[in-house]
Amino acid sequence: MRKLQRKPSVTLEPVAGALRPLCVTIEEAAGLLSIGRTRVYQLIASGEIEMIKIGKSSRVTTESLSSFLARAAVRSGN
Repeated sequence: MRKLQRKPSVTLEPVAGALRPLCVTIEEAAGLLSIGRTRVYQLIASGEIEMIKIGKSSRVTTESLSSFLARAAVRSGN
């Protein structure tokens, strides 16, 4: 049986009166990019997105996600 993916609880889009998170979990990053966790780890390993450790927790900075998307858009001509 196929596992259902949860919708991300965060967005990279600014929301009036709300603060944008500085970092998200690996799962949230995967949801925001509509890719799997394994691909997120591959992007981290290649240096395309930045991961930080907070204690034992791994987080992806939303700034690096925005930069990654901007670079991807330029590469694809959008």
